[in-house]
Amino acid sequence: MIKIDSESIKILEFCPECISLKRVAIEQIKEQKEIETERELFYRILTNENIQEIQGKRDFIVANAASILVANNVFSPKGKDLIEQIKECIDKVNYLINSGESYSNFRRMIDNIKFKRDS
Repeated sequence: MIKIDSESIKILEFCPECISLKRVAIEQIKEQKEIETERELFYRILTNENIQEIQGKRDFIVANAASILVANNVFSPKGKDLIEQIKECIDKVNYLINSGESYSNFRRMIDNIKFKRDS
């Protein structure tokens, strides 16, 4: 990860365990060949349904979402190192998924896009 702000440039290399995630084989997180399969997995992750066998893919999505939050200073408390910021953002992303808020927001966005197309 590289984070650039007005005061510094930070380069960070870390493993999944450093951010409290389980290491999985690359096959568990690679892109699916069929878009329908990818869509179903994404839906299951957002709705937190039957994720036991796809926990690695869920963690991958959560880690990427957390990284985006850190990069955009959305939930980046000052004074904490990047690893701590990512861990905190992982907790927030997990909360948003587990509470259903992520799915609700995603559904609202899709419905809005459909409405605009139909108008």
